[in-house]
Amino acid sequence: MGHVQILDANLSSARATLTESLTMLQKMSLQACLAHGLEAWARLLLAQGETQRTARLLAVIHAHLKTLGAHLIPIEHQLYNLTLEAIRQQLDQATFNLEWAGEVLLRLIEAIELAIG
Repeated sequence: MGHVQILDANLSSARATLTESLTMLQKMSLQACLAHGLEAWARLLLAQGETQRTARLLAVIHAHLKTLGAHLIPIEHQLYNLTLEAIRQQLDQATFNLEWAGEVLLRLIEAIELAIG
């Protein structure tokens, strides 16, 4: 539902839906699924114009999936790549690199707080 709400530019409803979804995934300890929830959050942050938070969140997703040896499903992978490309176009290279490197400092719990906060 949150995905559709982002496409419809109903960002406040998307925020509520995605928060509920991410909280539920976290409580259920579904580590691989958290990446899926965070990917939607990255698109929401981008839609809200929060480019630096989006870049850092995308980096955390990348690192989290790599740690788990997991992958996004094809449609989410494509959306992730589109969001990443949009961020690369909106941020200068130095800022992008700084935010991307910031993922090393974030644990997954902090990434969820970054998304929701």
